[in-house]
Amino acid sequence: MNNLSIKNVNKLNYPYLIYTNKISFKGNYKFSKSELGTDAVYTNWDNPKLPDTNDKDDVKLTILHMNDNHGQTKPLMKLKSALIKLAENIKSPDKDFIRIHSGDFYMGKNPKELNFIVSLLNNLFDFVTIGNHDLDLGTKILENSLVKTKFNTLSSNLILPKNSNLEKVRGPRIIKINGHEYGLIGISPPDLKERSSKFTLFEGLDVLTENKTVEKIKEEVKELENKGINKIILPSHGSLKLDKKIAKSVDGIDIILGGHSHELLDPLETEESIVNSPNGDPVLLFQEGQNGEYFGVIDAVFNKNGIIKYAKAGQEKSDNFELDKKALKLENKIFGESPIIGNIADNYSASDIKTQENPIANFITDSMRKIANADIAIYPSFSLRNDFKKGNVTERDVWKAIPSSGLSVINITGQDIIDLLAAGAKTYTNPNKRPGIMHASGLKYTISKDASVTDIKLLKNNTYEEPINPKKIYRVAIDSYLLKAAEDFASVTGKKEIEIPDDINNCAKATIKNIQEYQKENKKITMKMDGRIEILAEDPNKGQKTPRASMTMEEAIYNDFKPKLTNTLKQLGPKLLKDPYKFLWTPENPTLGYCYLASELLYHYIVPNKEDYKPMIIKFDNGTTHWFLQNRHNGNILDLTEEQFSKLNSPIKLPYEKAKNTGFLTKEPSKNAQILAKLLGLSK
Repeated sequence: MNNLSIKNVNKLNYPYLIYTNKISFKGNYKFSKSELGTDAVYTNWDNPKLPDTNDKDDVKLTILHMNDNHGQTKPLMKLKSALIKLAENIKSPDKDFIRIHSGDFYMGKNPKELNFIVSLLNNLFDFVTIGNHDLDLGTKILENSLVKTKFNTLSSNLILPKNSNLEKVRGPRIIKINGHEYGLIGISPPDLKERSSKFTLFEGLDVLTENKTVEKIKEEVKELENKGINKIILPSHGSLKLDKKIAKSVDGIDIILGGHSHELLDPLETEESIVNSPNGDPVLLFQEGQNGEYFGVIDAVFNKNGIIKYAKAGQEKSDNFELDKKALKLENKIFGESPIIGNIADNYSASDIKTQENPIANFITDSMRKIANADIAIYPSFSLRNDFKKGNVTERDVWKAIPSSGLSVINITGQDIIDLLAAGAKTYTNPNKRPGIMHASGLKYTISKDASVTDIKLLKNNTYEEPINPKKIYRVAIDSYLLKAAEDFASVTGKKEIEIPDDINNCAKATIKNIQEYQKENKKITMKMDGRIEILAEDPNKGQKTPRASMTMEEAIYNDFKPKLTNTLKQLGPKLLKDPYKFLWTPENPTLGYCYLASELLYHYIVPNKEDYKPMIIKFDNGTTHWFLQNRHNGNILDLTEEQFSKLNSPIKLPYEKAKNTGFLTKEPSKNAQILAKLLGLSK
């Protein structure tokens, strides 16, 4: 493995960020590829090691970081394997090591699951912050689960009920490693109650407001400094916006390890993740996405005054590691082996679910509508927490993807439905992509350029033809959270529920039943998109960095062929490449330059469903533009040139047949693609 980063990139594209002192850092970022002898160097690519330092007062620290795994246990079990595999790189006699989780380790309504997750955290982390979902089962149950933990729980801005077992989470902590002292302060989200169900049992627990949280942190930093602590870390479940506010408002903090806003934040990027404090010292911000898909590794060197001189950081994909066998054995002992209920035909991703029609969400809503015998089903994008992988699927896999979604049936007007869809469409006016669009079955709708909802048609006789009637009453299957949520879903909040059998009172149960029916007919589960949600509005983050949750071509190919493809291309070298791609190839990163041939392999040899791609244009921060076709089924992306893209006539719902014969996407694979396919043992 190439150090601690998933980014195997051409170094020319990732220059060092250099500053020489506080003044030049404070508002004068300087990029360079050659001035490596200056006082401080930050890099976000996998440089083999930090610059050597002979200063005896320097302190080296490595941090392992995760946030927002939302009750997903597999990432935690894989993290345990990762710690073993990466021990050489992470642990070193001359480096201190701290493991931190920034909250929302849990999500759901199963106390047994919470206790299992806490037992995993015991062997993985030194410090853990409390997030909003960690309270899904109520304050007392969380208190009881944390009584015998080995890790330290941090949350300085919680207001605790009397005689609470959570009292130990208050106040800053000091940890001493190899004679070096570090101060840690944790915070929970100030919008804790707003982001929770109205039925969450807070049982006297409350939280400070955002401004009071900032003031509380200032007090605790000062308390630490008065004790001689000059290296301070803040595990935060407050959101990137709040983390930046804290970094710019509070002197003395060196590193903020964030969560809550689910950002897959590029480490050590200027402005986004490096902020100067009021006195000009650097504050490094980190956040590793959501659902445990990634974890971060940060290396930092502090000078004798506690200022970071050097830093290097990377993010690892949890799926790159095996499940820890001991953890898996414990899981099976606690829960029993989960029965296989069906077989998934392909890999299906939840990465774009907040802003796009999604095949998994379509399958869930179709299951809800069918099982509940409803006219319409509605499911919020924020409720889906995991992908579905190709191959056998178990009941537990479904519960992991849909951890806390009750299913309710209500009778509501067409206008109530319109208002609920409109509440989701507000996502396109919010850079945080909240609350996420509403996914539906039994109807189709359009989100217009101004983020309004139009053209709502009901499904009749397998076609979307009947306009919704605002005054008519419809039987709707809905995620129960929408009836109880603190967020603004006023059109359905508090609506009276129709009694339904217990075996279908959950979206996961409905999905399991539907999968089982496929299994009875010996059918594989195919999840498709059919154009039921048309998006004309622009992404609220247009012009900003493309989220790496979108699958690149190299990652798509890597899913099934990573070891074989990499080894083959290492041996092959740049022989099959033409200018201008030949110069990109290196032995360390042999896939660079091969993206077009990889796309041909994906289309001609690998992707089973070729009929449904959509065109995409993405502008990157460096000013370059890329043109793609994205598979609507699994998210895989095919590279195109601008000329090839222009031949598509860019309809949003592009039948694949129209793209087959355009430029690069030929009817038959090119000669070089055929050579590469033969080397890989692929056949059509």
